[in-house]
Amino acid sequence: MIFKLLILLFAFSLYSKDYEQFIFELNQEDPDNNYVEIFEYYREYPINIYKTNSIELSRLPNISFALADEILIKINNNTWNELKSLNKLSELEIFIIENCTNVLGKNINSYNFRSRFINNLEDKKGFVNDNFKGNKIDLYNRVGIKYQDFNFNLILNKDEGEISYADDYSINLSYNYKNNKIIVGDIRAHTGYGLLLNSGFPIRKSSNPSDVLLSFGNGFTPSRNLLSFGNFRGVAYENDFLINKFRIKSRILFSNTNRSSTINDNIVTSFYTTNLFRTENEIVKKNNLNENIIIANSEVNYNNLLFGFNYLNYNYNKILETQSQNYYTGNNGNNYSFYSRYLLNNSSFNYEMTADNNNNISHLLIYNYFDRNIDFGFSYKYLHPNSRLQYNNLLTNYSTNSNEESYFSYLTIKNNNFKNTLFIDFYNRPKIDLFLDLPQSGIDIFNEITFKLNNNINFLNRIRLRNYKDFTKTNPNYFDVNRLDLRNEISYNGKIDFRIRLDLVNNEFSEDRYKGFGYLIFGEINNRLFKSNQTSFRFTYYDTDSFNEAIWHYEYLVRGYLTAPPLYNQGYKIIFKSSIEFLKNYLLSFAFTYDKALDFDKFGSGLDEINSNQRTRLYLQLDYNLK
Repeated sequence: MIFKLLILLFAFSLYSKDYEQFIFELNQEDPDNNYVEIFEYYREYPINIYKTNSIELSRLPNISFALADEILIKINNNTWNELKSLNKLSELEIFIIENCTNVLGKNINSYNFRSRFINNLEDKKGFVNDNFKGNKIDLYNRVGIKYQDFNFNLILNKDEGEISYADDYSINLSYNYKNNKIIVGDIRAHTGYGLLLNSGFPIRKSSNPSDVLLSFGNGFTPSRNLLSFGNFRGVAYENDFLINKFRIKSRILFSNTNRSSTINDNIVTSFYTTNLFRTENEIVKKNNLNENIIIANSEVNYNNLLFGFNYLNYNYNKILETQSQNYYTGNNGNNYSFYSRYLLNNSSFNYEMTADNNNNISHLLIYNYFDRNIDFGFSYKYLHPNSRLQYNNLLTNYSTNSNEESYFSYLTIKNNNFKNTLFIDFYNRPKIDLFLDLPQSGIDIFNEITFKLNNNINFLNRIRLRNYKDFTKTNPNYFDVNRLDLRNEISYNGKIDFRIRLDLVNNEFSEDRYKGFGYLIFGEINNRLFKSNQTSFRFTYYDTDSFNEAIWHYEYLVRGYLTAPPLYNQGYKIIFKSSIEFLKNYLLSFAFTYDKALDFDKFGSGLDEINSNQRTRLYLQLDYNLK
């Protein structure tokens, strides 16, 4: 998040060609908002700024709901140049809007290519024991072509240990003509607020709560990723038309997709979602379950009032009997949802209700107030304890989506030099899976302050307190967990940029079961060695009592590649990365990471275990973009 603030404060000092690089860097500290995916998608599929709404426009990086609302109010009565002056937009905001909307009236043809190679220097246990059937090469290739109203995307991926260089792939072709869109191939679907349908990246809490809370879907889009449950393979059609003052959108999707699963006695006991097919046991799970999906969606928008309806029908060629709450049961079924939105001055009222195959009803209610200096929101979420909504994606308190009840509120206050974000979440989960009726509940309090001390120095302070009930499964026995996380960070922006961060973690279990402490400190330097170069060096030292105090740090290594390994026990990590632009349209990126353990002798577990107290990885990537 600190990168995002730095960009806003110092945008005037950057060359316009640098903005794209910094868009990608936004994900380093706030990856849950997935700025990379959003920017790349809307650059190829620009928003029609004369037909859109504040929610869709505010999806763009650094475009707040309040700013989007101001732009849309004035865009019909002012030229773009007049509007830029009226709203005092920063150069970065102008760059984003001009690249991701049709405000300039351009239809630009483009071609882009990305190839990424990753090498782990130390051998994993799967190679040592010959469990992995493929070689060590980890290779990713992506091609995107936009020509007039056509767009083509292809991704080929091979993880180390896999056999084929196209072991995982995604392909699609789309056509946009006036108010019609058709997509053939791999498709992502997101409608309403995600209570029924959002096949994108998982949503997590962040220091931008409004961005994740008000995640309103834009229908069917060509897939640009390899999420195991993010793609529907089939055909989709969308139509957008105006009758008097009523704007109506109708969408339909038919998909026939092979999923990967664990099957016992011809019954699916679990879905396999890692996308790793290296061993015989993993390979036998690949694409062994056929899924047929039909999705129909309709939206009606009149002035500031919107109503939408979803219908989803699923059919499988085998019976599903999974223990997890995240997946369907049986062979087939129907899901429904209804959603609405009402915009009033600086407020929005949002609601979605859905029913699963057994008519278990779930609700999501969101209120949001916004202007340039204040952003406030409240939501009530209730997912029925027995609901099975396989393709929903909501803000939850666990590593996977959970059937929980939650009261979530947030407040953001900001001006040119200061920003404070507070959120409080009360939540309750009645049961953790199909068989264990073990309720969990807790409270999550988060506060972050970012402050511009002067033209070069910025300070960040973050406090997060989590108190929740946990238990041991073998002999159900409840105990309270109190975890306190503190972060202080100072950054300097000048000819050479640097930042220093200190994280502290204190963890206590009730009844004197456990007490733990951990800390992490890192220093990072960013510099432009020459005009077309970006270079960064980070050194991190960490020391925690156990995995309970693990500290996750996002590492954005090359464009489009993000990792977030937990750092725990005692050790240090070095990250060096550098990129260079050449021949106008090429970008060559290199990254090196080195982990050193000081009090343990192995990294990883299972077949990914490295029998060494050090781990070294190399990343090499080539990007080509032609417009």
